[in-house]
Amino acid sequence: LKEQSADIKMGVDEALEVRDLAGDYEDIEALGAALEAADAAYDSQDWETALSGYDATLEQIPTYVDLHLKRGNTLQQMTRYEEAIEAFQAAAIAQPGLQEQVDAAVTRLRMAMGDYDAAGELAATASGSREDLYNLGEVEFGQGNIDAAAEWYEKSSAVDPNWVKPIFKLALVALNLSLIHL
Repeated sequence: LKEQSADIKMGVDEALEVRDLAGDYEDIEALGAALEAADAAYDSQDWETALSGYDATLEQIPTYVDLHLKRGNTLQQMTRYEEAIEAFQAAAIAQPGLQEQVDAAVTRLRMAMGDYDAAGELAATASGSREDLYNLGEVEFGQGNIDAAAEWYEKSSAVDPNWVKPIFKLALVALNLSLIHL
């Protein structure tokens, strides 16, 4: 979902959308400036300031879906995963078309929280990114399932052949397999 909101900047279209969502809010320019400041704080990795800005803006326009996404991304960066999940789910409630993306994001967050059963859910969707496929390999590798890990690393490498992490892990898998067979 980070990609969904990463390129969102205060342009003409967004200003019009904010105006429409804000309704009777008297100082639309101040609202836009507050959102720009929160985005700048996010870009600077000042998570507390970004979150505070998004929360303040969300109080003014609670139906603005991108704010829920931005808030979720910020909370994720702060490793406040439960709150990030709530923010992403709020976005999906407000815009049901986001449900599939939100489900994948929530599954990734659950994996980051140590819920490795979530890995099975992500694998079942077959919509994983190179990182998702790599992380599924990591789960299998961590559980001692070397062959299954290799399959996930190969799938990850196939998505992006220039990404070295899965290639390195495939070398480790080969080393582990050679040690097992000694």
